[in-house]
Amino acid sequence: MNVLMTSCERIMDDVVQALLLIPEETRCVDAEVMDVIHKFKKALSAFNKIFSMARKKSGLFEEEDKVILNLYVKEDMRLWREMDLSMEAPKVHAIQDHLCDQLM
Repeated sequence: MNVLMTSCERIMDDVVQALLLIPEETRCVDAEVMDVIHKFKKALSAFNKIFSMARKKSGLFEEEDKVILNLYVKEDMRLWREMDLSMEAPKVHAIQDHLCDQLM
């Protein structure tokens, strides 16, 4: 997962190229493929920022970090919902509702 998040641009560019090789009559139109891949890139990048902050050593997470992390979480949850992905997943729930408070 770490490789996927830290290399999301390159990996998702490879994914989009593979998808575009599929005949369009059997898949989404090019614009939709590009749009969805773009959203996944943004979401993966935001998750990378979230998890990077969450790995700070105990006692080093400050109030300013919490403000920044809250912004990242809100943006990623917005992207997650925009892609109509499940909000029932335990990890998504933990990030959205508990991560910031548990780091302080």
